[in-house]
Amino acid sequence: MQLYEGMLRLPEALAVYEAAGFEVSGMYPVNRENRSGRVLEFDCLMLGASALV
Repeated sequence: MQLYEGMLRLPEALAVYEAAGFEVSGMYPVNRENRSGRVLEFDCLMLGASALV
């Protein structure tokens, strides 16, 4: 779900960071849709791939 006009969807945004050498270390829900419980926003912790070895 796009909350802001022109924002990338999650898979597209992650692909940009992964192409730059980062990997997801953790994703933490910040905001949920009340009716469905669907997560709308995450805090995402990413590390440079070289830091993960």
